[in-house]
Parts: sequence; structure tokens; C-alpha cells
Amino acid sequence: MKFQLSSKRILMILTAAMLCLTIVAGPPLQAMAQEKGVARLVVDGQEHAFSIAPVIIGKSVLVPMSDIFKALGAEVNWSQERKEAEAVKPGTSIIIKADSRTAFVNNRVIELPQSAVIIEGRMMVPLLFVSESFGAAVDWNAETNTATIKMPEKKEEKRLSYADAIKQGIQKSFAWQSAQISAEKASNRNQDFALTLGEYALPSIRAKEGLKLADKWGEMQLALTADQAGTSVKSYMDAVSLKLEKQKNLKDKIEFLERKLKAERLKYDYGMLSLNDLRDVESTLFTAKQNLVILEKELDTAYEDLNYALGYPESQRDLPEYDLKYVPLPETDLEKKIKDDTASDPYLWFAMQQRELAQFALTTYEYNADSQSWTLTKLDLSSANLNAANTEKALAKTIRSRYDQIRLLEENLESLQITLDQTKRSVNAARLQFDIGMITKIQLEEARRNVCDLEIQIHELQLKHKQLTEIFEKPYLAPDYISGSGQSAS
Repeated sequence: MKFQLSSKRILMILTAAMLCLTIVAGPPLQAMAQEKGVARLVVDGQEHAFSIAPVIIGKSVLVPMSDIFKALGAEVNWSQERKEAEAVKPGTSIIIKADSRTAFVNNRVIELPQSAVIIEGRMMVPLLFVSESFGAAVDWNAETNTATIKMPEKKEEKRLSYADAIKQGIQKSFAWQSAQISAEKASNRNQDFALTLGEYALPSIRAKEGLKLADKWGEMQLALTADQAGTSVKSYMDAVSLKLEKQKNLKDKIEFLERKLKAERLKYDYGMLSLNDLRDVESTLFTAKQNLVILEKELDTAYEDLNYALGYPESQRDLPEYDLKYVPLPETDLEKKIKDDTASDPYLWFAMQQRELAQFALTTYEYNADSQSWTLTKLDLSSANLNAANTEKALAKTIRSRYDQIRLLEENLESLQITLDQTKRSVNAARLQFDIGMITKIQLEEARRNVCDLEIQIHELQLKHKQLTEIFEKPYLAPDYISGSGQSAS
């Protein structure tokens, strides 16, 4: 007869098991905290102070989490709900939880000789484990109570900052170079065309007004194309960074699946797994390897786009700066936003200036002096009116569309974040099951991999949100609302 446990009964068993582990573990933490502590911590010759005294539990030295991670140069995210910390440095991620002897290093399960604990409201983590996980060498001097840490030598990695890339991208931008030439030509034409004082020549006056407009628009376009080139460069950099993040995640997944397949084959050999289940794992691994090949081609293309924009050799592979701070769009009065942008948008301003110039030409038309017919002059005004009206209408539509897309992304991100939180809670439950021997290390790592996949999805949407927000706030950075023929004053 098949026996099933209810979820409530399983929870009772887990709680009882953890209580037993706590009883076996030894004396209360308060008593442990009274043991001899570490007096000094020296990292690469620099001494660091502790916010509270470290403690020795068994053979492990435990130090304040925030202090050691700061000294090692790691960024820390703390979850009060899960009593869990994640410390990250380039290439290394550590997840450690209070009262658990199971940690994750780059998503692989590591069993600790001593769990992290909370003392006086502070998370205390094993010094040796944390330091060695970041590749550091640790020396403990019992006589002086000094922990000396030597960090590994930093590999020289050519980093590409946003500021440097934007500066380079503007200089290499064909659009900016063309705008520079056009602006200079418009300025020279305007300066060279002089009106004779007192001379009554309306066609000449109209020509001068047109040259003045072209001169001013040339200056504005120079600034616009610079801003647009900078935005494009940042987008290329972020595209590369996201591909690199996906590549690392996929490589980690393949490495995990290879270990899982090895374990599953062993189970199959002993009759503990069906052939279909084994084939499923093999198929998943094969698909992941194919996806990696595709992704690496996409990464090459993303680098080619970036290098072309910067004028770098096609094979250059700088590591770009990556800033993915997600900030939801504040409450926005959309109609006011449209009104304000309509009043300040440079492309709409130019379309309206062209309309005024066409109106002036019709108003001051002289049958015997003008080279162009009345009919054509009137058609010029109709065209300018139509262009200005269409630009204004398209601008409003673009702003609304971008706003809707941003809000939709935020809803999707909120939903994914809820799923991510639930998945992290599931990992905590799986960690508890692993601690008492109910699941295998592979099963726990698989639960953790679900978190990694969700985080990649979230980062991809956050990047889209970041880029959309930028062109929502400044529509002229991506002026797809203008007609290609209506923005020249020549």
C-alpha cells in the first residue's frame, strides 16, 4: 500500500528534525560568544575594524558579515525574510543563510563545517569559507588573534566605461560628423548672404530668413545627433553585457546538467531511473549546448555593433560598464507630459518654424519678383502645415505608446518578482530538506538554477524598461515620430 504524508505532517517532521539538530549542535550562542574572539583583521596589508567582536565556534572563526564582505570588496544583498545574504564580486557569487550548513558558491552547493549565526542582531559568517570562496588566502595567528587575508592578484581586464564609450561613439558617429559638416555649411551660407540696408527685396529677405533657420537648426542637430549617438552606444554596451550574463548562466547550467546526467546514468544503471527520464536529461543538455552556440554568435554580433559604433577593431572584446538599477516610472500626468514635450521637442519646433517660413513666403509673395509660382508657394505652405500637424500627432502617439509599454513591463516585472520570491522560498525549503537528508545535492542545485533563470528574465525586462524610460523622458533620442523628408532646411 502506498503511504503519503500530508504537507502539514512533513512540516512537523522537518521542524522536529531541525530542533534535534539544534540540540545536538552544542551550547547556546550567547555562551559561544564569550569565547576568545579575533582582535584584528588584515586584508592585503590594510587593517579593518569590526563592528562587533568576532567569535570562535568549534574550530571556526565567525566574523560580522557586513564587515568581512566590505573588506573583501563584495556587494551584499540581505533578505531579512529568509535570513540570507548574497555577496557578489565579478565572477563569484556566495549565498549563505543563518543556521544552515549549506551555502551556494556560484550556484553549487557547499556544505559548511559551521553554519552562519545571528548574534546580537548581526549575521556572523565563517571567515575561512567566505575568504577562500573569493579566492583569497587566509592565515590565522592564534597568539595575536589576527586573521590575515591576501586577495588574489587582479587580472588586468580592459573595462569600457559609459563616459569613455559615449565620448568615443560621438566622435565616430557618421550622423554626428554629417551634422557637423551641415552645421558649418549652414553657418557659412548665412554669414555670406548679406542684405543691403534700405533695399526693398522681399525674396532676399525670405532667403535670409531661411538661411537663419538652417543655421540655427544645424547647431541644434549637432547636439541632437551627439545625444542620439551616446544613447545608441549605451544600448550596444548593455546588449553586450546582457549577452555575457546569459552566456555565464548558460555555461553554469550546462556544467550542472553534465553533473546531473552523470548522476542519472548511475541511477539508471542500478534500475532506479527509467530510460525515458534519462533521455529527457540528455535532451535538455543537448538543447542547452545548442542554445549556447546560438548565444555566442549573438554575442559576437553585439560586440561587432559596439565596436563599429566606437571605431574599434571587430575582434576587440572590452568588458562594458553595466548599470541595471531598476527604478519604476513615477506617477505621470500623461497629458501634461505630452503638452510639455510638444512645447519643447526640437523636431516639432523645426516643423513649426518651417510652417511659419512658408506662411511668410506666401504672405509676402510678389508676382513679378518671385521665381516660383503662387500655386507652388501655396502648396509649400500646405505641405509645411501637414508636416507640422503630423509631427505633433505622431509625437503624442509615440509618448503614449512608450508610456503603455513601460507600464506593461512594470506589471510583468512585478509578476516575475513575485514568482522569484516564491522560488527563493522553495529553495529555502529544499535547503532544509537537504540538511536533513531528504533530497540530494543535485536536486537542491536544480532548485537554485530556477532562481538563476528567473533572474535572467527579470534583468532582460529591466534593461528594456531602462531603455524605454530614457526615450520616454526624452522622445527626441529616438525620433521615430518624424517624417524623413521634413527635417531639412536647405
